[in-house]
Amino acid sequence: MQLKFIKMAKKAAKLTAQEAEQAASDFFEAENELLNLETEKQKEILAIQNKYTELANAASAKSKAAEKTLATYCKKNRATLLTGDAKSGTIGRIVYAFKFNKGKLEPTENSTWESVLAAVESKLPDYVRTTIELDKLRLLADAETMSETFAEIGLKVVKKEHFTLSLKD
Repeated sequence: MQLKFIKMAKKAAKLTAQEAEQAASDFFEAENELLNLETEKQKEILAIQNKYTELANAASAKSKAAEKTLATYCKKNRATLLTGDAKSGTIGRIVYAFKFNKGKLEPTENSTWESVLAAVESKLPDYVRTTIELDKLRLLADAETMSETFAEIGLKVVKKEHFTLSLKD
């Protein structure tokens, strides 16, 4: 395996400027071809989306109208539709249900969120969250001046080099 890598490295070292120019030309042509293919693909996708958007909108409008009608009927006739402890039933192949959500907290008219927080801190301290976290962006910004401190606290900055090619404007 190592021998193969050495042969490849020697071959790469023997490249001429003319070969590099040809590779640049090939790269340019291939990138332009990719851009053209992507543009063509996006046009075809847009045409398909436009074809089905109108049909989907019509079906959605029909569904919403039927849902509104069913909701109105079920709410008005709840007493006759649900018996005992039942919270759901069916109409044809549709299941309807009356459910309560989890609820949400709101301060009373005499309170604000700040006054509620103060009251909870004093009477129910277990219900108050405190988050402590590193300010990584600030540490990274100050990394050059704090290298010795970083070593002491167990941090290091890792930078990776990336090679890129792009088309010239």
